[in-house]
Amino acid sequence: MRRHEPLDIDAAVIRLAGDVDRLRHDVNQLAALRGDVDSHSRSLADLAEVLRRIRSEPSGGSTSPVDDEAVPPPEWLTVTDPGEAVDLLSGVDQWVRDVWRHYHQLVVCWAWHPCVVAELLTCQLLWREAVAVGAAAGALGAWHDRWRPGAAQRITRAVMACERTDGAHVTGPGVWWSVDVTVLDELAVWWATTHGTTPPPGLTREERR
Repeated sequence: MRRHEPLDIDAAVIRLAGDVDRLRHDVNQLAALRGDVDSHSRSLADLAEVLRRIRSEPSGGSTSPVDDEAVPPPEWLTVTDPGEAVDLLSGVDQWVRDVWRHYHQLVVCWAWHPCVVAELLTCQLLWREAVAVGAAAGALGAWHDRWRPGAAQRITRAVMACERTDGAHVTGPGVWWSVDVTVLDELAVWWATTHGTTPPPGLTREERR
């Protein structure tokens, strides 16, 4: 006949606490996943609305439909035509001064950050769509509520090191550069033809203590 072994209350409590912690972690993970799914669903819905407007009839009274092969949106990270790159960077530079800086500060070296240029080009495109004649009623609200804040957060992360330098561009620990903002055309050509494989124009090494 087996003898009854007394229950180790302390060990049982410890095991139960561990199970509760694991359960709480799993629930938190599920909640975060749900938030990500909802965010992506809203973004996909917004993109679908933008594409629908692009493929619809153009404004200005024309009744001829847009060709099914719609012109793709500008993409800075893959641009290879120097003339197109100059037009894109010049256009987004003007838009930054006219629109973006009313909502967010931007470091002077933003054009030397390819990912930041790409973010701003996308925001510029979506803003133009939102303020175009015939745009959906909620398009501008979606730009303010979703597109602009998300882009601003990613831009802030990308230029965080440069924001602490009072106007210098940072490429590594202790590696600071002064920026010549008058060479944007040359910078655009450099990016389209090298994609960062050579040193960019417009930077001068600074010696700071």
